[in-house]
Amino acid sequence: MTRMTRLTTGAVTFYVPEPVFSSIPSSTETPGTAASPARPLDRAKANEVLRYWLASLQQEEALSNRPRARQAGKGVPSVRVRVRVHMEAPSSGQEYFKLAQPDVQALLFERKPQQRPFDAELCGFFESWLSSQYRRSDDREQSHLLAFPVVHLPRGELAGILRCPVELRFLDAAGQPFDVPTRSQRRRNQYPPPPADALVLPIEANANKLPFFLDTRLLQQQLGVARESIDAMFTALRSAEEEVTETRMLRGVCELLESELRELESQPQKPAAASGEGAALLERITAAGARLLALRGGRAKIYPVAIVLDGSRSRASFYLQRELAALLEEQPESSWALDSCLGAYLTGWTPPGGRALQRALFPGPALSESQRHAAESTWGSRFSAVQGPPGTGKTTLILHLAAQAIVQQVEKLLDTEQMGAELTVVTSTNNRAVDNVLDALTAQSGEGLPLALRTGSQQVCEEVLAGILDRTRVWLETAVRVPVGERTDALARELEQFKACRSELQAAQAPRALAFEAESACAQLQVQLARVRAQLAIAQAAIGDEVMPPHVVVELRPALTRVHEKLEQLCDLSDKPPSLQALGALDRAFKSANKKLLSGFEALLERAGQVDVLGLPPALPPSTQPGVLMQVWSEALEAARERVEALGTELEARAIADECHKRIAELTQSLEALRTAEAEPPPHAAADETLERALFESAARVREAWAAVHAEGLSRVVGSALALARADRSLRRLWGDQEEVWKRLCQLFGVWGCTLLSLGNGFPAERSAIARLVVDEAGQCHPAYAVSGLLRCDSALIIGDVHQLEPVIDLEPDDDERVIAACKLSLSRSELQPYRVHNQALTSVQSLADRAARTRPRLTDHFRCQPEIIAISDALCAYGLRVHTPRQGPSVPLPFLPEPVSLLDVVGSQERLGGSWYNATEVELTSELLQALLAAGIDPTEVAVITPYRGQLEQLRKACLRAGITLERSGELLESDEPTPAAHRGVALGTVHRFQGGERSIVLFSSVVTRAASLGFLDDRANLLNVAVSRARHRLVALGSAAVLAQGKRTRLLTQAATPIMAHAFRRQLSLLRA
Repeated sequence: MTRMTRLTTGAVTFYVPEPVFSSIPSSTETPGTAASPARPLDRAKANEVLRYWLASLQQEEALSNRPRARQAGKGVPSVRVRVRVHMEAPSSGQEYFKLAQPDVQALLFERKPQQRPFDAELCGFFESWLSSQYRRSDDREQSHLLAFPVVHLPRGELAGILRCPVELRFLDAAGQPFDVPTRSQRRRNQYPPPPADALVLPIEANANKLPFFLDTRLLQQQLGVARESIDAMFTALRSAEEEVTETRMLRGVCELLESELRELESQPQKPAAASGEGAALLERITAAGARLLALRGGRAKIYPVAIVLDGSRSRASFYLQRELAALLEEQPESSWALDSCLGAYLTGWTPPGGRALQRALFPGPALSESQRHAAESTWGSRFSAVQGPPGTGKTTLILHLAAQAIVQQVEKLLDTEQMGAELTVVTSTNNRAVDNVLDALTAQSGEGLPLALRTGSQQVCEEVLAGILDRTRVWLETAVRVPVGERTDALARELEQFKACRSELQAAQAPRALAFEAESACAQLQVQLARVRAQLAIAQAAIGDEVMPPHVVVELRPALTRVHEKLEQLCDLSDKPPSLQALGALDRAFKSANKKLLSGFEALLERAGQVDVLGLPPALPPSTQPGVLMQVWSEALEAARERVEALGTELEARAIADECHKRIAELTQSLEALRTAEAEPPPHAAADETLERALFESAARVREAWAAVHAEGLSRVVGSALALARADRSLRRLWGDQEEVWKRLCQLFGVWGCTLLSLGNGFPAERSAIARLVVDEAGQCHPAYAVSGLLRCDSALIIGDVHQLEPVIDLEPDDDERVIAACKLSLSRSELQPYRVHNQALTSVQSLADRAARTRPRLTDHFRCQPEIIAISDALCAYGLRVHTPRQGPSVPLPFLPEPVSLLDVVGSQERLGGSWYNATEVELTSELLQALLAAGIDPTEVAVITPYRGQLEQLRKACLRAGITLERSGELLESDEPTPAAHRGVALGTVHRFQGGERSIVLFSSVVTRAASLGFLDDRANLLNVAVSRARHRLVALGSAAVLAQGKRTRLLTQAATPIMAHAFRRQLSLLRA
């Protein structure tokens, strides 16, 4: 019979068929109504999203994997070399081995496996591979990639212009596959002989996908190929009717590089040759690449060899990938709950929500009306999403939430005599967003006990976490010197003051609190009502239009089970080997069953309007062969059993529908009663803000007094944590081996900061490890990155802006299609669309959170930019902002920039550079303007220069160095392939993407573009221009061609808002000022 699953609706429990009701969550996992028209996913499909994200992360890291060159030997050996393999403790470090170009050609174009004898290089690679196998906890196959031709980059890394997956096998001396020794074999010191050869085999290409991955970053940054040219090549390949074979794609890449070469060498453009086989095309690609590198004058070199490397290596997202794999390996019903934050995020089911009081204020600006509404929604909801446009105080809001988290810790101490250990963790993709909050908390504590801990990567643990812990240790050692009695008395006094302050605030806020309770109760009922209606809709779909009297349903249900059991027995008899005896036994059994049970069941069905459901006995053919007759019986009985099962499904659905109708009536009545009694919450009283500030300040003093009382024990706790931060660069052993120490550390620090990808190095991967998670700048966070935080938390706030720049993802749409094909997903394209991750997808943590959150408050009070500046963003994105920024200019008068928004009209030309664009005239004018600002007395730290293009960034950096302008040096402003320098303060210079989240008094925006055809990157969507504009507080100066910018739908808004300045007039004014 159809597999049944238990479903509880109201006070009644039913067993319903899984195929019909698989998308209904159980009542112990109570989601609410969907926040978007899209139907929420069930658990199985949500797990497919996790599997897709894991594969995408692995693919992205594999394609960006650039191993460091190692001196393992010259060339590619063709003879066997005796080397020693360390099977017991294999070393890691050799990330690749080489294949000669002839071997690559035979592998790709003749589809011949290539056997490579062991030498020192292959031995090193094998040991790295074996070491990773020893560490693996699953049996998934390890993928490998072939990269060719190889470019040796100046920093010692190796990159391939093209990549494709290959299969790698290690063979023993007899040619048999090498088996990795199991854990038990290794414990018994039983190791097989090491392999003698490596066999590289081609993998059959998918006819619907491009046969190679193209390293577009390498082409743009090292070979100088424009993104537009690369896009045009991909478009041509995808639009062709014929299949894209290996040779055809190589021809396209060859034509791309040779066309670029002809343009650089000022050769006349001629039609690209369409001839050439694979081997010749590889040679042409290598030659064109070598010439392009030479023309650029860099130190990168290209070599006609290939490297085989690990395609599953995980670096930046190591912890996340491990946690995604763990979620998928666990039993589906135990890995995550539908009513959890992760469940809401993955499925789109909306958890219950409401509002609760924000009762504490952090020193500094008070909460605006929209900020307070967002805070109250956050405290009243398990999962909430807040839209935070630029300059609307997202950091301020988070600081006030942190203040209340500290108050709640102290309240637990007051009410239970145990300091609260629940954690609030502030997280984001980038360090700047986390540090904006943590730095403010640190500054507030001054010389006192730090208010928060900053953890993260191993580097952050060693450099930042250890410093905070050391400062805490010194504070505790100082506290120990005060007599115990004095410390105890101080704690008692502070607790009394806190209690009195809380009581006064509770009395003042009581009417508002009661209104919020009623509002939350209504919200809970609405969620339950929506859930029951969803159950009813599915039940009614299974019932159809036929009407069945309720009393007949009651009579049929118990009889149905007995009939099904009897039919099972008859089916067993019909499956016996055919004979006259078996046929007779079957006939007698049926007549007995029909007399005692089946005929009465048929009569019940007739009263219910169901005629001839069983169809028994069957019409037998005129045959005397037992086999023929028993086959007819077998088919008829099987059909009868299936019809009975279908009827059972219908009856269960009718029972659930009846119960749903009753439950809907009850919930509707309760909801109407609540709505009748519900009163609008009274507005927040400004007078309460004094008490809210006092409550936080009192809580901070109680916390310090409590820490002083327990200073001796806490010193040991902090000492243990400090030792691990320095030695392990992690606190993982603290929560794994010293749970009581970890708990005491959480009592001491209730607010932490950590980036999303480092959560695995900072907190245990358990639900409730984090009480409240706050994801800041969520609009620029990769959708998969939130999983690490959401699987750990009880409640979450996702805050960001979908109108700012999305996460940077280094996967082309074709790469993403390969991932989808490899995953063999059952999700439809429409179901998968919101979760897609590639460089043209518009998905982020914020966009997914918006689907699941019950309400999405928007911050509408703006405090950063001058009104003329933020008006551009408001026009671009329709934020509906209320601007509270006072009229104010830069720190010193600037007569050459009298207005908040200026456009320096530049007559120049955009030129190609490193696959990007630059404008030499804009570079020159930007440098002159920058020097004028500094000469006028502007501090370098008040100025930022931003541009959309890396080529312009390079030229601006050189111009600043020539002019002796000090530039800010920080990891946040670096491009992904630049080494991290020591921090240095100065003028901020970076791309718009890198400067997102930053702000300066004066921002110079170099637009570069002088051709209307190139406006698309700036003008297609509002996001990039919105970010660029909203970085400036007092002065925004755009440099560019006014005539070209005025042609764009969105860039036109910038030209309309700006005061135009002609370049010659600007220079004349600067000359007069200098004179």
